[in-house]
Amino acid sequence: MVLKEKHTTVAYRCPFCGSGVMSAVGLFGLSADMVKLKCPCGKSEMQIVRQRESAADGTVRLTVPCLLCPKPHTFTLRDAVFFSDDLFTLPCPYSDVNICFTGEINRVKAELARTELELLDMLEQNGIADFSALHGDERDLGDPQVREVVLYVIRELEAEGKLYCRCPDRQERPADDLSEDAAQPGDAPIITSGCSTIVLYVEKHLPEALPYLAPVLSPMQAHAVLLRERYPGATIVYISPCISKKEETTRFESVGADYDITFTELEDWMHEAGVAVNPNVPADEPLLSRGYTITNGVLHSMSLDSGRDYLFLDGLDDSIQTLKSVVNGELRNCFIEIAACHGNCVGGLAFRQKHTNLLESRRRVIQSANGSKNFDIQDPVNMRRVLIDKKHPTDLPPESVINGILRKMGKFSPADELNCGLCGYRTCRDKAIAVYEGRAEISMCMPYMKERAETYSEKIINVSPEGIVTVGKKLKVRQINKAACKIFGIKDPADIIGYPVSRIMDEYDFVKMISQDETQVTDEVFLADYNVYLERIFICDPERTLFTCIMRDVTKARQRRNKIQKTKIHAADLADDIIANQLRIVHEIASLLGETAAETKVAVHDLKEAIMLDEDGDDDA
Repeated sequence: MVLKEKHTTVAYRCPFCGSGVMSAVGLFGLSADMVKLKCPCGKSEMQIVRQRESAADGTVRLTVPCLLCPKPHTFTLRDAVFFSDDLFTLPCPYSDVNICFTGEINRVKAELARTELELLDMLEQNGIADFSALHGDERDLGDPQVREVVLYVIRELEAEGKLYCRCPDRQERPADDLSEDAAQPGDAPIITSGCSTIVLYVEKHLPEALPYLAPVLSPMQAHAVLLRERYPGATIVYISPCISKKEETTRFESVGADYDITFTELEDWMHEAGVAVNPNVPADEPLLSRGYTITNGVLHSMSLDSGRDYLFLDGLDDSIQTLKSVVNGELRNCFIEIAACHGNCVGGLAFRQKHTNLLESRRRVIQSANGSKNFDIQDPVNMRRVLIDKKHPTDLPPESVINGILRKMGKFSPADELNCGLCGYRTCRDKAIAVYEGRAEISMCMPYMKERAETYSEKIINVSPEGIVTVGKKLKVRQINKAACKIFGIKDPADIIGYPVSRIMDEYDFVKMISQDETQVTDEVFLADYNVYLERIFICDPERTLFTCIMRDVTKARQRRNKIQKTKIHAADLADDIIANQLRIVHEIASLLGETAAETKVAVHDLKEAIMLDEDGDDDA
């Protein structure tokens, strides 16, 4: 047997010459040594190292030069992802520009070509002649985002009295006056950027507010950076009540946690594993910054400046209104603590599903933060983060297209559209439009992904050789796998998901289960419309809200069985014909023998009579 080697195509763009550097990478060669992809210009290279965890599975570490950052970024991918045929892109964690590509060679080539056009357009818009200018003099502050970061840091240092200048004209030229339209120190509002939902909303819908968001890492990102420095190679798991943090973890792999789970998921996991928490364990010492998870928690842990106003609010609607007020110039000289969820983090959607007592949650947080000390962090952490304008206005897609995308997101009716805003979009319809425009992915619908992530059944269903169709109480298709699509001649599952099941099969089979309170029904049918024989099992969930039909195509077996049955019947008929024919021949033979015997008997009798007659004549003589 010959083993087929796993391989993929890897590419990056040289930050110095702009060339796309691409190469095929195989598992065997990667297991032996580090692979280096060097640009022909000789100024950049990407390093690829496989870190084997087991013989069957491992991880691959990529060290990729960045188009915009002075240092390369490191990414870690599972073998299953790295050697997949699907296109996988790795963005710069600060600019969100794709800098590395893996997957099937033609898809990688196409993505390289597409991103090159985008980069050239970006360079042209910013007046940059070529790629080499991106890594020129690091003192150049031509990038407006870099300039904003520098200005923010300078203003904060000056406000704290930590900045001074030895120039003789210091009084004539303030330290923050680096542009003609620069605001006076402390005049521009500062908005907290720890809430990922707020950041996503501003980036995608209100980029005019970007200059007012604090360009710093979120607490999760900063903590992850610190842990990576202290414990190289460690796996970092972030546990919180926030679903939106899942997007932040996925988006910023190099500076965020490796995995993100909610408290609710952790609670369910512990319950399934039979793990109980000891209630008698004494609480940790109260620390001041533990209070940032509640409304006004950030301000509570800060040293406040009497020369500035401090505001705090929560809730998506109020937050959006405040952001617009800042953009309109209605709020000045203030620091605003802002959060999308009511109650801040303790009011997170994943937490409120099971724990509805917000007051009790807030009380517990206050108890843990009721102290004068704070965390003692000795290691310096680079807190810089660049926020990106991601707003792309386009014409609205047709209503049918929006509805189709909503169905793929698990939104089959207006009641399914939660409009939670955790994806960064105000409504589910706005998210669907963004998916149509290529600015978002269906998988970034957090409630939908959470529902799917609760079980691995989705993956099992998709690869199952049996056809599977799932419907709700309204008998509309909720789920259909590839095998079922093949049975019913459906090209795309989206063509049937959300529609009545009667379009593909008799809904009475489901109605019978619902009406009879059956938990499992089995049968075998022939569907003349599709010319298939199916063995079916109908089952339902304990709450009787979801009904599933599992179908096995037994057409070939049934046709083979029918053929064998026909052969048996034919053989039996043939045997009957042979027996009947033999009996007929026997009867004919018997009849002939009977006639012959009768004639013989007559002849013998006649011969006997003649003999007897002769004997009588002799006597007479």
